[in-house]
Amino acid sequence: MTQTQTEHSTGGRIDVIGHIWQPGAGVCAMTYRLGVEDVAGLRSCIQASCGADRDNLLRIDMQRWLDCNAGDFQDILDFHAIIDDGPLPPCETCGHHQRKILTLDWVKEGSGDTFNEAMSGTEGDICDDCGAVVPTIIGCPDGAEICQRCFDAGAH
Repeated sequence: MTQTQTEHSTGGRIDVIGHIWQPGAGVCAMTYRLGVEDVAGLRSCIQASCGADRDNLLRIDMQRWLDCNAGDFQDILDFHAIIDDGPLPPCETCGHHQRKILTLDWVKEGSGDTFNEAMSGTEGDICDDCGAVVPTIIGCPDGAEICQRCFDAGAH
C-alpha cells in the first residue's frame, strides 16, 4: 500500500461468527470496525509474514488479523469483510477517482443468515399474535403463525 492509500483508506468492517469463551453460548456474532490504522496494520502483517509488499489483501491475511485481534472468540467459524483499501489512480481519460474496495464473502453457505440471526438475538420464531419469541410455532389455516399460549386462548 502506498502512503497515499494509507492516508486515504477509510477502513472497513469484518462480520464474524464463531464461539465465544462463555460455555454454552452457542454461535455468536460480532462486527469489527476497522480504522485506517487497522488497514495499515494488515499491511504490516503481510510484509512481516511473506516478506513482500503485496498490493492485494487475501482472505488468509484477514484470518491472521482476526487471530491476533478477535480475542472475544474462542474460534471463528466464518467471516465477511469489506475494506476500503484507499484510492486507485485516476482514470487516464476522464480523471475520475475510484476507491479500491476489497470484499471477502462468507465461505460457507448460510453463514450470512447465521450472522443475522445471532446479531438479532432471537432464538426461535415470533408469534404473529402477541409478538413473543418462542421455540415452537403453530401454523393456522389463515396463514398466521402463533405460539401455544395464543393458540390455547383461541386466537385465529
